[in-house]
Amino acid sequence: MFKTLEFQEEYLASRRQLISQGFARLQKAYGAAVSKITKLMVEPGVPPAVQLRAAESILCHAESALQSEDLAMRVKRLEPQKKGKGKKV
Repeated sequence: MFKTLEFQEEYLASRRQLISQGFARLQKAYGAAVSKITKLMVEPGVPPAVQLRAAESILCHAESALQSEDLAMRVKRLEPQKKGKGKKV
């Protein structure tokens, strides 16, 4: 399928750009999505099953965000150690 290395690099760059654009659109909609889920969770008259699912969704995403932040901090701490080990003395 991929005939040359140059083609592969260009193809991957195009895919990366397309995915990046998709992520940007998701980020723009994030606030509205959180508002909608929160409203479903607390709105009177919403079926209990929907309220429960909204609450589970909020908890799941909060935990995932915390794990991502934790991982990012761990990587930041490790990067200087890796750079120091790569130097020849």
